[in-house]
Amino acid sequence: MFKGVEGPIYAAITIQKNWRMHKSRVAYTYLRFLMGKATIIQRYFRLYLFQKETKNRVEEITNESLFVWKEMMEEFRRGWPTIKT
Repeated sequence: MFKGVEGPIYAAITIQKNWRMHKSRVAYTYLRFLMGKATIIQRYFRLYLFQKETKNRVEEITNESLFVWKEMMEEFRRGWPTIKT
């Protein structure tokens, strides 16, 4: 295929070029695989943070509602003698 004086040189260049291309393709495929895994990890971590934030917010709202309820009950207890009569 590669004939002449510079035939072995062209053959070596072609082999090196194809080998480097193959190594680059394998590395790129592995990188895409890892990026896919990293994306999944990030998605689950963001979901975890969102759930944690939502849980804290629900707890905060519940505590606020409970505080308002207790204040209403205390006010009712204070006013019970006048309401009862």
